[in-house]
Amino acid sequence: MIKILFICAGGISTSFLEQNTRKAFQAKGIEAEIMARPASDLDNYIDQVDIVLLAPQVSYMKDDIAAICEAHQKPLVEIPMTVYGRMDGRKTSEMILAKLNEGQA
Repeated sequence: MIKILFICAGGISTSFLEQNTRKAFQAKGIEAEIMARPASDLDNYIDQVDIVLLAPQVSYMKDDIAAICEAHQKPLVEIPMTVYGRMDGRKTSEMILAKLNEGQA
């Protein structure tokens, strides 16, 4: 099972992307636990997940988020605005798998 944390501003719009990403993983036969939380909660959840995704509305916090992820040895993926705007769960799931597979090649 892949445990994924979406870092966002409030979670309302991100919950739609969360649902679409979950559906994309289900279609691939992959179990995924996905949660969306504000950046202020990152320290509370980072050790419980495999990967962190950064929503565009909080991209200004990328350096701080990246430092926390690096300290905890967690990969970080910045969601492009085009993917986020389309709520493209398929593309998001592909980005997650690609990032997780980077270190295994």
